[in-house]
Amino acid sequence: MRGYIVEDGKIFDRAGEFRAEFSRAEITVPDNVRLVLGRRLERLSAEAREVLTSAAAIGHSFRFGLLQSLLGQRDLDALLAALEQAEQMGLIVASAEGAETSFAFAHDLVRQTLLANISLPRRQLLHLRVAKALETTHPAAVSEHAVAIAHRSGRLLS
Repeated sequence: MRGYIVEDGKIFDRAGEFRAEFSRAEITVPDNVRLVLGRRLERLSAEAREVLTSAAAIGHSFRFGLLQSLLGQRDLDALLAALEQAEQMGLIVASAEGAETSFAFAHDLVRQTLLANISLPRRQLLHLRVAKALETTHPAAVSEHAVAIAHRSGRLLS
């Protein structure tokens, strides 16, 4: 990825100075990388892809309880099997730090690819559902999570 940024001439600003920061819009993923990731994601079961797409809307990392709330009445064994499949394929990594199990995408490109594979209206609806799941899972701390909720809901306007 870094080589691609250098080859594309994005590592220096107009004055020829080294750039330390980049916006997401400036960093494009080569088609061949997306193709490889897409093929890898196709090896997942439909259930696992759906679970991971929902997790991708939460963010780079996600707590199991929030994902479970987001997915509603989904069978717990099916949810766990989907996460286990993704973990075995190296797409997510589990962490037992803290009181609740959390997961993180092994690379943000996996998350971006999952979200890119659904339509904008579906992505917007998913972000709205994430905001509602945040409100449900943290009723006593809504103000603490208000920024995250507003950020998710705000994506509906874009």
